[in-house]
Amino acid sequence: MANEENIQEIPVINKIKVSRKDDGSSIIDIEIDGKTYPVTFEDIAPYWKTGLKSDICNVGVFVQGTLVLCWCVNQTGNKGVIFVWESTQKKIVHVSEGSFTRKVVVFRHLVFSLREVPKQDINDLVLCCSPGPMLDGDNKGMVQAIPLNIKIFDKKFNIDNYKLGVKDDSIIAGFRNEVRVIKASDKPNPNGEAPKMTS
Repeated sequence: MANEENIQEIPVINKIKVSRKDDGSSIIDIEIDGKTYPVTFEDIAPYWKTGLKSDICNVGVFVQGTLVLCWCVNQTGNKGVIFVWESTQKKIVHVSEGSFTRKVVVFRHLVFSLREVPKQDINDLVLCCSPGPMLDGDNKGMVQAIPLNIKIFDKKFNIDNYKLGVKDDSIIAGFRNEVRVIKASDKPNPNGEAPKMTS
């Protein structure tokens, strides 16, 4: 993975503001109504026992309603973690394995992550999902992968090129103008099974 520092000052959404200090004292700082809640490596360490503080090189964040979704990967991207902080409870409610993650969104009790898996000449874009809530950053077996059949030729990282979002009853995932629609079933699946992809 390219070295990316894609976390920036995030605009206020539902009175939640997220930032990151340069000194590394916290992974992210969440501000609600003027009060700051730092999330440190020590907060996720009990759930990510194989992770080291030095593995948190590249950090991304997205505010979705009352949730703050954060993903951290090491320099190469092959080791990472995803966590979800819930603003009404003021605590971490989900931790899962997050290698090669580019973006994260929550949909129907599932935590979806868009991942760019490196290959020799081109990279594969894969949509992964984990059941929520879960507190296990080491269990790769709990992560289901949905191949998107999208190849990444451009090795220069730009977070704006990666598309991941929820629209109506579907997940939209892709790269630049090439996107896939993953349609959800009629009912939520609490067992962590991924919805089926349709074109």
